[in-house]
Amino acid sequence: MPVAPAEVTATFTIEPPAPDHMARHVKAAVDEARASGLAMEAGPEATTLAGGRAEVLATLTKVLDIAIETGATAIDVKVEVATEST
Repeated sequence: MPVAPAEVTATFTIEPPAPDHMARHVKAAVDEARASGLAMEAGPEATTLAGGRAEVLATLTKVLDIAIETGATAIDVKVEVATEST
C-alpha cells in the first residue's frame, strides 16, 4: 500500500541484497525507519518514508548511517518534495 501524500517522501534501496532473507544491514535500516514513527512502506525492493521535511530528512540520515555501519555497500535514495500542484 503506498504511503499517503506528504510534504516529503524518501525512498531507499540498500545493496547488497541477500537472496534468501533480509540482509542484516537492510533489516537494521528498515528497523530504524520503522522506529521513527513516520508513515512507511517496506517492500521487497525498496522502503519509503513520508512526513514532514525535517523528520524525514533526520530519519533518512539515521537510516543511512546504520545501513553503512552494518555492511551496506551502496544505497540508492530518491527524495521527492510535494509542491502545491502535487
